[in-house]
Amino acid sequence: MFGKYSIKYLNDNKDFVLSELTRKSRSYANIKVIKSYVSQLFEIAELLDYIEYNRIAKVTKFVAEPKKIRLKVERQLNGESLTAEQLLQWISVINEDYHTEKLILQDYLLFMLTLHLGYRKSESYALQWKHVDLENGYISLIQNKDKMGNLKTTKGNKKTKFVIPPIIRSLLIEWKTQQKSELSQIDIKQTGDQFLFTYAKKLVN
Repeated sequence: MFGKYSIKYLNDNKDFVLSELTRKSRSYANIKVIKSYVSQLFEIAELLDYIEYNRIAKVTKFVAEPKKIRLKVERQLNGESLTAEQLLQWISVINEDYHTEKLILQDYLLFMLTLHLGYRKSESYALQWKHVDLENGYISLIQNKDKMGNLKTTKGNKKTKFVIPPIIRSLLIEWKTQQKSELSQIDIKQTGDQFLFTYAKKLVN
C-alpha cells in the first residue's frame, strides 16, 4: 500500500502514513499485522541509516481496529458468542466429566482457575507454587508464558494478588498432594519453583 513512496518520504510525512493506515483499518480486520510490518520496516531503515530518526514508531499506536471490533459485534448479534445459559451448560458438562473421571484433576483445576480468577491460560501455565499462599488464601500473578514456554513479566510489570475461592483452594490442596506423589515417582522434589501445571508439552493460548 506504500509501494510507490520512498522510505524517506513516508518518514517525513507521518500524517499521511497515519491517514492511510486508518483508512486500511476500516476494511481490513487484521490491521495489527500491517502495523507490525510497517513498524519493523522503519526500525530496519533507521538501523541501516536510511533515515536519521524513526518518526513512524509512535504513529502506528494511534491506528485502531474498527473492522475487527465491528466483526465482534456482528458475531454477538448473530448469536455466535456464548450466552449466560450456554456458559452454565458448558460448566455443567465440565463438572460432570470431572466427577465421572473423564477429566483429570490437573485439567479440571486449570479450567476452574482460569474461569474463577479470570486468568488467561498463559498466566495459569506460569504459576509456580511459590505464588500460591494456601494458608492465607491468596494467589499472586506476576508472570506469564509465551508460545515457546518462556517466562515473561505481566503487562506493565503488574503484580496482582487474588483471593482464592474455597472451591479452588480445595482443588489446589488436592492437586499439590497428587503432583508431589507423581513427581516423586520420577525422583523430582516438589519445591516452590515447581509449576502448578506439569504438562510434558503444551501450546499456550
